[in-house]
Amino acid sequence: MHDQPDVDVAEQTKPIMVLDYHATKGAVDAFDQEVGYYTCARKTRRWPMRLFFFIIDAACLNAFVLWTIKITHSGKTTKDRHVWTNAVFFWLKSLTTSWRR
Repeated sequence: MHDQPDVDVAEQTKPIMVLDYHATKGAVDAFDQEVGYYTCARKTRRWPMRLFFFIIDAACLNAFVLWTIKITHSGKTTKDRHVWTNAVFFWLKSLTTSWRR
Protein backbone atom coordinates (compact mmCIF):
# COMPACT_ATOMS: atom_id res chain seq x y z
CA MET A 1 0.00 0.00 0.00
CA HIS A 2 2.70 2.50 0.92
CA ASP A 3 5.24 1.20 -1.58
CA GLN A 4 3.75 3.00 -4.57
CA PRO A 5 2.63 6.60 -4.30
CA ASP A 6 -0.81 7.38 -5.68
CA VAL A 7 0.05 10.58 -7.51
CA ASP A 8 -1.72 12.25 -10.40
CA VAL A 9 0.96 13.12 -12.94
CA ALA A 10 -1.26 15.49 -14.94
CA GLU A 11 -1.91 17.95 -12.14
CA GLN A 12 1.44 18.92 -10.61
CA THR A 13 1.98 15.51 -8.99
CA LYS A 14 -0.58 16.03 -6.23
CA PRO A 15 -1.63 12.94 -4.28
CA ILE A 16 -4.97 11.45 -5.26
CA MET A 17 -6.19 12.00 -1.69
CA VAL A 18 -5.62 15.76 -1.99
CA LEU A 19 -7.41 15.91 -5.36
CA ASP A 20 -10.35 13.98 -3.86
CA TYR A 21 -10.55 16.38 -0.94
CA HIS A 22 -10.52 19.45 -3.18
CA ALA A 23 -13.19 17.94 -5.43
CA THR A 24 -15.64 17.33 -2.54
CA LYS A 25 -14.96 20.14 -0.07
CA GLY A 26 -17.56 22.38 -1.74
CA ALA A 27 -20.38 20.21 -0.39
CA VAL A 28 -19.11 20.62 3.16
CA ASP A 29 -18.85 24.38 2.72
CA ALA A 30 -22.39 24.55 1.29
CA PHE A 31 -23.70 22.45 4.19
CA ASP A 32 -22.02 24.68 6.77
CA GLN A 33 -23.37 27.80 5.06
CA GLU A 34 -26.96 26.50 4.95
CA VAL A 35 -26.84 25.34 8.57
CA GLY A 36 -25.39 28.70 9.60
CA TYR A 37 -28.48 30.56 8.43
CA TYR A 38 -30.86 28.75 10.79
CA THR A 39 -28.97 27.03 13.56
CA CYS A 40 -30.16 25.91 16.96
CA ALA A 41 -26.63 25.69 18.35
CA ARG A 42 -25.73 27.50 21.53
CA LYS A 43 -22.37 28.18 23.10
CA THR A 44 -21.41 25.31 25.30
CA ARG A 45 -18.24 23.81 26.70
CA ARG A 46 -19.62 20.29 26.70
CA TRP A 47 -18.88 18.43 23.49
CA PRO A 48 -21.90 16.10 23.74
CA MET A 49 -24.19 19.13 23.64
CA ARG A 50 -22.35 20.49 20.61
CA LEU A 51 -22.76 17.13 18.91
CA PHE A 52 -26.47 17.12 19.79
CA PHE A 53 -26.92 20.60 18.29
CA PHE A 54 -25.09 19.51 15.13
CA ILE A 55 -27.34 16.46 14.74
CA ILE A 56 -30.45 18.63 15.14
CA ASP A 57 -29.12 21.13 12.58
CA ALA A 58 -28.26 18.37 10.12
CA ALA A 59 -31.67 16.74 10.54
CA CYS A 60 -33.44 20.05 9.94
CA LEU A 61 -31.41 20.79 6.81
CA ASN A 62 -32.01 17.26 5.49
CA ALA A 63 -35.73 17.63 6.14
CA PHE A 64 -35.74 20.92 4.26
CA VAL A 65 -33.94 19.35 1.30
CA LEU A 66 -36.40 16.45 1.20
CA TRP A 67 -39.34 18.86 1.46
CA THR A 68 -37.91 20.93 -1.41
CA ILE A 69 -37.61 17.80 -3.57
CA LYS A 70 -41.19 16.82 -2.72
CA ILE A 71 -42.50 20.30 -3.56
CA THR A 72 -40.69 20.43 -6.91
CA HIS A 73 -41.98 16.97 -7.88
CA SER A 74 -45.54 17.99 -7.06
CA GLY A 75 -45.37 20.84 -9.57
CA LYS A 76 -44.94 23.76 -7.18
CA THR A 77 -41.89 25.98 -7.48
CA THR A 78 -41.00 27.27 -4.04
CA LYS A 79 -37.76 26.83 -2.20
CA ASP A 80 -38.50 29.45 0.43
CA ARG A 81 -37.28 28.31 3.80
CA HIS A 82 -39.84 30.49 5.59
CA VAL A 83 -42.67 28.52 3.98
CA TRP A 84 -41.06 25.31 5.21
CA THR A 85 -40.54 26.76 8.69
CA ASN A 86 -44.20 27.76 8.89
CA ALA A 87 -45.28 24.29 7.71
CA VAL A 88 -43.13 22.64 10.38
CA PHE A 89 -44.40 25.08 13.03
CA PHE A 90 -48.06 24.31 12.26
CA TRP A 91 -47.33 20.59 12.15
CA LEU A 92 -45.65 20.74 15.57
CA LYS A 93 -48.47 22.90 16.91
CA SER A 94 -51.04 20.32 15.79
CA LEU A 95 -49.02 17.59 17.49
CA THR A 96 -48.79 19.46 20.76
CA THR A 97 -52.45 20.41 20.84
CA SER A 98 -53.52 16.83 20.18
CA TRP A 99 -51.07 15.63 22.86
CA ARG A 100 -52.52 17.99 25.50
CA ARG A 101 -56.03 16.62 25.13
